[in-house]
Amino acid sequence: MNAADRTRFLIKRDPDLTNLQSPILSEIYQFWLGLCVDSRLPSRADFSPLDLNARLLPYIAIADVVRKGDQLRFRWRLVGTHITEKMDRDVTGLYFEDIYAGDNHENLLAAYVWPAQNAKPLRWFGNSEFVEKHWLTFECVGMPLASDGKTVDKLLAGMFFS
Repeated sequence: MNAADRTRFLIKRDPDLTNLQSPILSEIYQFWLGLCVDSRLPSRADFSPLDLNARLLPYIAIADVVRKGDQLRFRWRLVGTHITEKMDRDVTGLYFEDIYAGDNHENLLAAYVWPAQNAKPLRWFGNSEFVEKHWLTFECVGMPLASDGKTVDKLLAGMFFS
């Protein structure tokens, strides 16, 4: 089995947020929950990243969800320093298809598509083969944001690499 085939099995998705392992991600998730009012999703306009505890900012990323019919594209709007340092690159402003290739793209994309389509948060975890760092493990939580309270147009992500 080559590395590209192995990658398909390295990222696991889990919609049960009680399984979050990282206290940092749990705190980011609690922040997002605090933004939820009634049955409406929070929007990006509902908060400033500065509303978060400053020690959490390096672990935050925001991705735009670009919709064209049924097709979804994702573009990094904001990427925290913990993430850029662990990945050895800053992907701010780039579309996912310009960063991740082949099986890595499909595997990673599925983790972002799920919360965008289901309008619910998702936990995903595994190793960082997508940046050729198979020894580096990660845990992420993706939380939907919607300007109209329903249609997801951004994802707030918390990412912890160890």
